[in-house]
This record gives sequence, C-alpha cells and structure tokens, in this order.
Amino acid sequence: KKKKNQDVKAYFPKNNKTDWTIERHRVKIPTLGWVRLKEFGYIPINSIVKSGTVSQKSNRYYVSILVEED
Repeated sequence: KKKKNQDVKAYFPKNNKTDWTIERHRVKIPTLGWVRLKEFGYIPINSIVKSGTVSQKSNRYYVSILVEED
C-alpha cells in the first residue's frame, strides 16, 4: 500500500567523509548545516554515516540516519 502524500523532503547519500559529522547533541547535514538532536546519545559517535533522509510531518522536520557501526 502506497502513501498518498510523500513526506520525504530530501535524501542525502554519503559521498565523502566530510558530508556528515556527528557530535554529542547535533548532526551536520549537507546543504542544511548543523541540526540539533532532541535526544542525544542514540547515534554512536564512532559510527559511519551511510545516508540520511529529511522528512516533514505536521510542520516539524525529522531526520533519519543510516549508520554502520565500527
């Protein structure tokens, strides 16, 4: 079953090491810059970011990140 409304605003594949940077309470996303995390500690600092998706739902933006742990 398909969704009627596509909420995905942007998809960012990881092209090089400097595209994504993860810190304790924020993530640097290409073209958006630094985005604050509401709850920190869920993304391991030593992990490698594979890709990410920015979506919007009810005037709020959400970021989902695919990571690979070392």
